[in-house]
Amino acid sequence: MKACLALLTAIATHCAVAGESDLRALAFVQVPNPLSGVNPTHPLIPRPLPAVGEPFRDSRFQTHQVRATTTDGIRGRHEYSRHDPFNSSQSMILLDPVELWSVYRTNSYPYNQPSNLVRVVHLEEPRWDPVDPNLIWGVQDFSVRRIDVSTGQTTVIKDFALDPTMGPIISANPVYRITMKDEGESSRDKRYWAFFLQGNDQVSYEPLFIFTWDRQTDTVLGIYPIPANERELDWVGMSVLGNWVVILGANPSGNIQGLTIANRELTSFHILRQSIGHSDVGLDVAGNEVVVGQNAGNDYVEMIPLSTSAQAVPVVRLYYDNGSPDGRRGSALHVASRQRSIVARPARRRRTGTGTRCGGRWWVAVLIVSGRYPITGKRSRRAAGVWRTDSINGSGEGWTSSLRIRTSDTKTS
Repeated sequence: MKACLALLTAIATHCAVAGESDLRALAFVQVPNPLSGVNPTHPLIPRPLPAVGEPFRDSRFQTHQVRATTTDGIRGRHEYSRHDPFNSSQSMILLDPVELWSVYRTNSYPYNQPSNLVRVVHLEEPRWDPVDPNLIWGVQDFSVRRIDVSTGQTTVIKDFALDPTMGPIISANPVYRITMKDEGESSRDKRYWAFFLQGNDQVSYEPLFIFTWDRQTDTVLGIYPIPANERELDWVGMSVLGNWVVILGANPSGNIQGLTIANRELTSFHILRQSIGHSDVGLDVAGNEVVVGQNAGNDYVEMIPLSTSAQAVPVVRLYYDNGSPDGRRGSALHVASRQRSIVARPARRRRTGTGTRCGGRWWVAVLIVSGRYPITGKRSRRAAGVWRTDSINGSGEGWTSSLRIRTSDTKTS
């Protein structure tokens, strides 16, 4: 925990929002050993809740932040740390996961003011296209759909109820939808997809099948009927390049235990970790597919190659399961990799809780949570809204700070 917070000051200087004078103003803090867990602490300094659109500096690290949305309950926030709410040009943002999703322009604060509203999106698990800034992909019932938010036109890309392979399975079983359970995604190029076929109330909404689909060839590549002892499943999705199906489960036995990868045909499974907390898929600097996540069993944030043989790399030590040397415990984190976008564009800096892109380099962002250091007027992380910041926002109840891990600073071999 302390290692992470000390590292932030040094790393933030690489990506400061302002000019060179601001870079010089930020001091480096030496971190003797990020894996030791024994390094200087940097508790959050309480401050009044800033006004929407008002730039300010973090009291501890002097990084620029802007509160970008208003909040009403959980309205005004994006879905989850793993998913980038901005489109590929960062001109629009997807917000408000209450009943219907809303797309807003980002040319004025607050982003979610009525005059910025572009369109309401009727989709589940909506994800921006990696190239076209107007397209959003998602699912509905048994179909994959795509919406052009500039026109409102919805295109049914694939209806699996009509597929010659999946259609009979859907008809013969008590199922009601396809889903990645909100955390999974397709491959970056939208070619490969993995879904649960989720049961209805007759079977307590358990996932009954996993299947994979190649959009380019319109082929169902693999189907895995899920045994009754393997249905404690959290999410399913594809790796960034589409080489692996990635599944998170909580089963004590069977093919799917903890963090598990499978081939696209769903004929071979490999358990990477029996237990893993918040995590995300991404790429290392050499282009290898990895997962960075919280290993609650050994107290490390790890970079885990998606491979049946490569070894995990410990990145930094926190304390999830064991007590820290100074008596702290109960840390948690979110991880986000913004390697889903494939648009080549000049270095720009837009910040939300999902991470940042700076100077054309991709980063993995880790949001650290330890203890309760609320900003005045804040009552809930879920009401924290969206923030632009050059250190990922740590300004809600219990959010202390953040760490960026440049994947080129770690090795996977």
